[in-house]
Amino acid sequence: MAIGLRHRVGVAALELEGDEQVLEIGCGPGVATRLLAKALPRGRVVALDQSAKAIAQLTAGASDEIAAGRIVPRTAALEDAGLAPQSFDAILAINVDLNRRLGDRWPRLLARFLKPSGRLVLAFEAPPGSRNGDLFTRNATAALTGFGFSVSETRHDEDGQSVTVLHAVST
Repeated sequence: MAIGLRHRVGVAALELEGDEQVLEIGCGPGVATRLLAKALPRGRVVALDQSAKAIAQLTAGASDEIAAGRIVPRTAALEDAGLAPQSFDAILAINVDLNRRLGDRWPRLLARFLKPSGRLVLAFEAPPGSRNGDLFTRNATAALTGFGFSVSETRHDEDGQSVTVLHAVST
């Protein structure tokens, strides 16, 4: 499975130390999930996706990490996942527009799952020529700052791809 720019920069933006508990929202077939597992030799990734097919693909490609407990795949929507409060050091979502799916509820949900010093990274790769990246950035930044997060933005361009990364910390 090809590792895209969005996966590399999203995982790198978390600045992991190796022992964290990370939630990945919308993990799909597990490209970023496997990168996270490599970066977390003493940590754990809870990989969440609503698609049973995506979770099956992840499970097939990461059986060793799952058996070791370093990846925990879950088929559920974020709001229905039954995750414990303050259980994650970091949360990653790549190409998941939480604004569109959850309206203004998502910053509160994510804040609930983050430990007090936790961080959130949202990475979004819009199709070439699309303004969706700008719209995503504007809406997500407004939602996060409105809920008390401090947000910084970086853009990464490589081989015609452009990825926007929002890094947020609760203030």
